[in-house]
Amino acid sequence: MQEVRKQKKVFSRFQIDIKYLTDIPEYEIWRWEHHFPKYLISARDYKTGAIYLAYTQEKSSMATALFVDYLLSSLQYYGIDPQSIVIQTDNGKEFTNPTDRKVTLFEKLVKEKYQATHFLIPYRRPTWNSDVESFHNLIEEEFFLSEKPNSEIDLLAKTFAYQIWFNSFRNNRGRNNQNLEQIFQSELNTKKPLPNIPPILVDKYIQLIAKDNEVGYFLPLPPS
Repeated sequence: MQEVRKQKKVFSRFQIDIKYLTDIPEYEIWRWEHHFPKYLISARDYKTGAIYLAYTQEKSSMATALFVDYLLSSLQYYGIDPQSIVIQTDNGKEFTNPTDRKVTLFEKLVKEKYQATHFLIPYRRPTWNSDVESFHNLIEEEFFLSEKPNSEIDLLAKTFAYQIWFNSFRNNRGRNNQNLEQIFQSELNTKKPLPNIPPILVDKYIQLIAKDNEVGYFLPLPPS
């Protein structure tokens, strides 16, 4: 995997997946009390390992479409061309429609709005998404088992703090014991920090909608 990763460019391939949060007892207590989201959507850059996150109450193409729109528009704001990005997912209905091949909203946004590439991993081959799957194990152990947010704002703030720590300060043994920002800077020969894209609750992001050629496209805001 390390040899394959060496051939990839920074922010050229993202693995996106959804993590169930309802099977984490420590989080479930707080979820019921504060009506917290049921799912975490994660996008992980294959080269650096950088992670970007969002929460949602439903596992659907609408939710993942909102997230990928927010992610790609934010990367574009940082000067990264979405057309150079491959979005890798499994074959779940939140990403694609495996039965009649009707294009989902997620696919429409990736392919038509941003002209990025959508790559579906083979069926029953979860190891193809091992980078983002391994992150889901880490965030459960390092975040959801220990943090006790008391509101949605507190949940997003703590998640953003964890994301910043994970991307810019946490050393990764699988990547020469560097932190992910060091890899980003080394690969691009820059002193610029990794793009900071705050986590969102996609259910409250849906009001930012615009219509483009009779097709409903979301109009995301860049990170402030």
